[in-house]
Amino acid sequence: MPIGTTEEHLALHEAVGGWLERHDVAGVLRTSLDAEHDAIPPFWFGLAEQGWLGLHVAEEYGGSGYAIPELVVVLEELGRALAPGPMLPTMLAAAVIAASDDTAA
Repeated sequence: MPIGTTEEHLALHEAVGGWLERHDVAGVLRTSLDAEHDAIPPFWFGLAEQGWLGLHVAEEYGGSGYAIPELVVVLEELGRALAPGPMLPTMLAAAVIAASDDTAA
C-alpha cells in the first residue's frame, strides 16, 4: 500500500508511476549498471519539467508549494522503480535551503 493518505496522494502515485513506466526507467537502470561512469539519467530533466524536484519548495522560490508528504509520495514511486539519479540529495538540499532563514537562499 502506498504511503499517500489522501485521494490526491494516490493520484500523484499513479501519475508518477505512469510517467516512470513511459520513460522506461527500468531500461535506464539496466543501462546505468553497465556504464563505466555515473551520469545523470536521461529522464532527469523530465522530472524537473514535471516540477517534482521542487514539489516541496514554496512557489515564491520557483517550487510547486506543496509539502513533504507530497515529496514522499514521489520519492516512494522513484524508489519502487529503482530510478537511478541524485533525486534524494537534490530534494533534501532544496528542502534545507528553503527552510533556511537566509534571504539569498
